[in-house]
Amino acid sequence: MSDYKTLGNITQLTTNDPLQNRRKIMSKTNVRYSHYGMGVTAREKYQGCHKDICICHSDCCYFKPEEPSQHCNVAAMAYQLSREVGIVLVMACKRYRKKQGENNV
Repeated sequence: MSDYKTLGNITQLTTNDPLQNRRKIMSKTNVRYSHYGMGVTAREKYQGCHKDICICHSDCCYFKPEEPSQHCNVAAMAYQLSREVGIVLVMACKRYRKKQGENNV
């Protein structure tokens, strides 16, 4: 028996066989695509999911791309690298702080 499990934009086939699931998760299938007009290669399962995975897009209080004077310098450097070199994603960051709001204190 198998079903589909979704995490953000990532959909993976899951089964009752842990070994088969691990093989799917550890798949090294790569795809080539255009990112900001530049040819890049990524793991197929992560293509187009960088905003779902990147910590900057995870409600960081410093992530303010619409306000350049207050925008995070780490995120700005990561974006510049993405545009110039084709490197995408921030997995961990020493500056990250969750936005404070009505539902998170």
